[in-house]
Amino acid sequence: MQRPLIHIQNLNLKYQSNLVFDDLIWTIQKGEQWVLSGISGSGKTTLAKAITGLTDYVGEIEVYFDKASQLPAKVLLVESWYQFKNIEGIANFYYQQRYTSQQAKDTLTVNAELGHYGKENNLAFADVEPILKTIGFTGLKNSQLIELSSGEHKKLQLVKALWLKPQLLIIDQPYVG
Repeated sequence: MQRPLIHIQNLNLKYQSNLVFDDLIWTIQKGEQWVLSGISGSGKTTLAKAITGLTDYVGEIEVYFDKASQLPAKVLLVESWYQFKNIEGIANFYYQQRYTSQQAKDTLTVNAELGHYGKENNLAFADVEPILKTIGFTGLKNSQLIELSSGEHKKLQLVKALWLKPQLLIIDQPYVG
């Protein structure tokens, strides 16, 4: 029998003081695609964070990467928070109500951000073009990061994640916000 991509055994997860998963058992085979849906607070984001190692849990979560694959053995989570860098490379968090402020002048453009990201991760810039087209992002390449809407920032995160070609990509509400 083929080894699964993810195996979850007896997973207990709490969000704040609420138990959202009680002894969850779940196996995801390689090549399968899953969509988790549910009401707000049902544990979708908490489960995604547990799988990616971003929150504590009780139980077992095993992710089995294909060592023979050319794709990097990475788990990436695309979610709703964004961190941006200004021209000096200083990290800042910007919120929707500040998108029209004077601070927009010192932020990077999408193109510059992708250039830095590609360089930091040894990625060929030519490889991002098809992803930009697929996501519908090519018209925003010269826009400043701070001028993008929340949904456009999520698309940019998705572009970066797809550019890395991870073996496992978890997307949490990619276009909400």
